Amino acid sequence: MSPLWSFILFFLIGAVFGSFANVLIYRLPRKLNFVSERSACPHCGKLIAFYDNIPLLSYLFLKGRCRQCQEPISLKYPLVEFGAGLLFVLAFLRFGFSAELFFVIIFGFFLLVLTVIDLEEMIVLDGLLIILAISGLTRLFFHHQLLWWDAGLGLIIGLAFFALVAFFGKVIFKRDAMGGGDIKLAAVLGLWLGWKLMLLNLALTFILAGVLMLLFLAAGIIRRGEETPFVPYMALGALISLLYGETLLEFYLAYIGY
Repeated sequence: MSPLWSFILFFLIGAVFGSFANVLIYRLPRKLNFVSERSACPHCGKLIAFYDNIPLLSYLFLKGRCRQCQEPISLKYPLVEFGAGLLFVLAFLRFGFSAELFFVIIFGFFLLVLTVIDLEEMIVLDGLLIILAISGLTRLFFHHQLLWWDAGLGLIIGLAFFALVAFFGKVIFKRDAMGGGDIKLAAVLGLWLGWKLMLLNLALTFILAGVLMLLFLAAGIIRRGEETPFVPYMALGALISLLYGETLLEFYLAYIGY
């Protein structure tokens, strides 16, 4: 199969998984069945036909509106499907057909679900963190360059750093600066990344958070003092670290002449 067709195939598979991610994003916080129940319009409650549930294409064909009630369909749905498709392509570009590709896709998929749920509901679901932790531990048997002590140290760094941020934030600002779910996610990310990439992830996370929050403030998307979800920045930093972290570290060390 040519590289182009491989990219197209992985994007389409990713978009299908993105459609499933949308199901999890909507149903998990509401404790709804996500296995046997068919998808329905959140406005009118009518069941969605299979031909109206095709990733990306159905949104375009329906012009962003429910076929039954004509209420607008949230742009979130095609964006999540596109994001999942892009994730699959980037993971394939980086790791090719390998066991690591499989694990990175799992990692990115659940981070995508956690991100959107945090954006919408401001919660981090423990069940998803447990799945990420178990898959991260399983990955250690296949990833010969990531040792158990490396993963354990990464976990400790993530947990300790975010716990300290939460503690000093509480002392200085007299309110919660970091949620418990963020701290637990940081520990799981450290398990996946190991200590070197976890340090890189911490730097990327807070750089991304600082820059993007300033842009959002300037654009009026968020207001000063408003509580904002932090999982999106953590997830983006972690994905960059896992996909391109080794290259970024090599570039940085060469830049400083190490």
